[in-house]
This record gives sequence, C-alpha cells and structure tokens, in this order.
Amino acid sequence: MADKRGSSAAPEMNGSPHASALIPCIPDNILECHQRLESGIAGPYFVSLPLEPHLLESICPQLDQLFRRYDYDADAGVMTIRMPSKFHDDFATEFGLVVQQLIDGILLTVPNAPRITNRQSRLVKLWEHNKGKQGRRCFPDGQFKDDRAGKPGLIFEVGYSQTGDSVEKVAKDYIVGTKGAVTTVVCFDLKYNQGHSFVSIWRAR
Repeated sequence: MADKRGSSAAPEMNGSPHASALIPCIPDNILECHQRLESGIAGPYFVSLPLEPHLLESICPQLDQLFRRYDYDADAGVMTIRMPSKFHDDFATEFGLVVQQLIDGILLTVPNAPRITNRQSRLVKLWEHNKGKQGRRCFPDGQFKDDRAGKPGLIFEVGYSQTGDSVEKVAKDYIVGTKGAVTTVVCFDLKYNQGHSFVSIWRAR
C-alpha cells in the first residue's frame, strides 16, 4: 500500500540532496517510482498506487517537488504517477509549439482577440461542481486556456502502451469532470517501434 511505510529504511535516492531530504515523509513505493524516473529506465507511462486522501494532503508539497506530473483521484484513493521518457517530453513540447503557432496565426485576424496560451502541465481540478465527489487533481501534458476562462478549453495527453479504453476514460474525465469547460481533448498513443501510433480527438457534446 502506498500509505504504509515498510519497516526497512527508505532506499537511497539518486538525485538532488533536496530530494533525499524528503525520503522520511514519502512511502517507499512512491520513492521507487522517483528513482526509476531519475534513472531513465524504460517502463509504463502511468503507474497507479493507492494513497489515502489524508496522506496526500500531508505530503503534497513533497510530491510536487519530486514529480512534475501526477494525477490523484480522491474518491478512489489512487495516485497515478506519470513516468515520461525524453521522447515523450520532446513530442509534447513540439506539439504544443505547433498548436500555439496555429492559434497565434488565427488570432492575428481577430479584433480584440483573447490571449490563449499553452499552460503546459499546470494543475487542472476535476469534479469541483459535484459535491458527491471528493475531486481529482490532474497535471496534463499540455493545455490551452483563454486567460478570461476558469478552465482550459483544449487539453492534450501523450501516452504510450495505452489501450483504447484508458484513452477514452482520460478524455471523458476531463470533459465531464469540468462540465464541458474542457471542450476538446487530444490523446496521442505512441507506439515507438512497435507499430502504428494513433491520435484520437474527443469533444464535448
């Protein structure tokens, strides 16, 4: 369980001295994910671990320093850590730049145009409108937001070794979890040298 520490000492971490100072507060299996991320060892992009909401609250500042992107479903008590490769990050960066250039080109012809920017992996909160849910924290690969809006209108995710069902769930969660404030979700399923890659586009009805 992610919310229980083993009796053995936490493993030594490869990384900054500051990260090492966080060890006593963080469950061992979360630390193992950080070690793998720092080492660059290939593996699944999404790693899901059980983590009780009260523990997340107590270690949230440390998690924000250890991981650039992770999602948390408070109702399920599950933390999903994103373990991106350099290829993944390069792809997400380049796609974000292309979309920003397209948006900028369109807005040049619009009087009093809004300012729409790539907010990259900033926090997006889901299910804030549903009092029956505890909510969900997500850090997508990229998002474009009108500065006047409360939520991004476009979100994109770059994953690999995903099934169609998992991609569909990601898209639906963003759209339904914001009551349609997120209008479009673009999901990339990269296969590297294992076959054809795919892109799916989901829109709010």
